[in-house]
Amino acid sequence: MTSRPADPPDQPRGRARPPATRTPAFPRPTDVVRELVTLLRTHGLQRLYWSGCALIAVISITNGLTVWTDGRYLTWTSHGTRTTLPAHDTHTAAEHLAHLACQPPGGTTP
Repeated sequence: MTSRPADPPDQPRGRARPPATRTPAFPRPTDVVRELVTLLRTHGLQRLYWSGCALIAVISITNGLTVWTDGRYLTWTSHGTRTTLPAHDTHTAAEHLAHLACQPPGGTTP
């Protein structure tokens, strides 16, 4: 007869532990993009194209303006300047992006 080693005291016998459930610390990238698209449309921008997955999402606006998010930050580059805002600040991002979208490709307003 072979003896079986005893289970460690902190392990339940015969049953697996349920997976830990926790609330994500940051919103999903697609949720951030949906909110930003809605806000950009209120600023009059209608030709918005976006896509996303669980890790990253992107919006194409105009004039080569593209916004990326990982759920933590919104990032874009315009006229050689990179801008990063917290992803929860979609209202500020929408104002900045609407202003940039209305500028001519050269970056100066008439």
